[in-house]
Amino acid sequence: MSERGPEGREGQVGREGAAGREGLPGEAGATGETGEQGPRGRKGEPLPRNVRLAFIIIVVISAVSLTLIAGFAISNRRLANQGKQAHEALCVVKANFEVRKQRTEDFLKNNPGSLILGIPRREFERSLKDTQETLNALDTLACRPPAEPTTTESIP
Repeated sequence: MSERGPEGREGQVGREGAAGREGLPGEAGATGETGEQGPRGRKGEPLPRNVRLAFIIIVVISAVSLTLIAGFAISNRRLANQGKQAHEALCVVKANFEVRKQRTEDFLKNNPGSLILGIPRREFERSLKDTQETLNALDTLACRPPAEPTTTESIP
């Protein structure tokens, strides 16, 4: 049989009708049977509302913090990989310019004229100067020496 509250609706009991009972869910006097399911104190009593709220806030802040930390770690790793790739690419460019400089110097030594293959010598010298300026800019870049070429000759 259902109880009628002060407004006459079934299933609802006003505060006056609950005076001798264990309490309504969410009220301070509620027990584990009819009360909220959530964090409990040492004696099994529900924690006060402000403690539960603080607990929820701490859990949410911790979850957000861990998510941000993980995001920064992933981003940092990605940037480190990109930095390594850029460093390796610049080292290849630097090695290329060193070879180009050496070949241009050798070409100018072997071709002493003012006109080389129909091109004025000053154009080669300007190119050599530009190559040297680029190498000066890349001078602070620490690169591993290129690997020695392997030979296919048999060792005696």
